[in-house]
Amino acid sequence: MDFQSGTAGGEARQLARPLAGTITAIEVQQRDPQRVSLFLDGRFAFGLSSSTLADAGLKPGDVLSEAQVAELLQREAVQQALQQAFHLLSHRPRSEHELRRALARKGHAPETIEAVLKRLERYHYVDDQAFALAWIENRQRARPRGARLLRAELRQKGVEREIVDQAIDDAGGDEYTLARAAARRKLGTLKAADYGEFGRKLGGFLLRRGFDADVVWPVVRELWAEQTGETAPLDG
Repeated sequence: MDFQSGTAGGEARQLARPLAGTITAIEVQQRDPQRVSLFLDGRFAFGLSSSTLADAGLKPGDVLSEAQVAELLQREAVQQALQQAFHLLSHRPRSEHELRRALARKGHAPETIEAVLKRLERYHYVDDQAFALAWIENRQRARPRGARLLRAELRQKGVEREIVDQAIDDAGGDEYTLARAAARRKLGTLKAADYGEFGRKLGGFLLRRGFDADVVWPVVRELWAEQTGETAPLDG
C-alpha cells in the first residue's frame, strides 16, 4: 500500500492521514496507472488498486467510516498479496507451504496470507496433491531419482507425509527402471579403470539420487556387464 516511509516525519504524515470522511477525489497515480489515490475531506488518505476500487464501487461523495476504511485496506492487502502469489506461480507450481513462507517474507499479515491461500485453493491454483504428483512426474521424466529422495524434497517444501506417499503411489514408476535410466545418463561422463571404481562412482551417484541399495547394485552390475562384457561380482 502507499503507507511507505522510514522517517519520523513520514510516520507523522501517515498518522495525519484521515481514517474516515467523505471521498473528495479519486486520482489515477502517475507512477502506476493501475492504482489510484483516494482523498478524504480534501486530503490524501491512501492508495488502492483499480480492481479494489471497482469491486468496492467507490465514487466521490461517498462517506467512509473507520470500519469501512479498515475493510478497504484489508481488501487491498489481499489483492496485492494475491498478485504476488500469481507472479510466483507463473514461474512454477508451488506448495502451500512455499507460498505461505514467500508471502510472509514480503511482510503480509497472517490473516492476509490465509485469505489469499483460501482463494487460491478454491480455484485450484494451490493443491499440494497435484503439486506433489507433478513434481514426481517431472523428476522421473527429466532427472530420475528414488522414492527416498523424492520424499525428502517434497517434505522440504512442506508437503504432508501422507500426501507425498499417495503421490508416489499414484505416479508409479518401477524403481529399477528409473535407476537404470539415471545410470545410463551418468555413463557419458563416468570414467573408471575397473569394476571397483565403476561401482563406487555409479553406485554412489545412484545412492545420492535416493535409490535403495537393493536397486542400485543390480543396476551397477548390469551396466558394467553391458559396457565391458564382463560379469561383475555379486557383492556391491
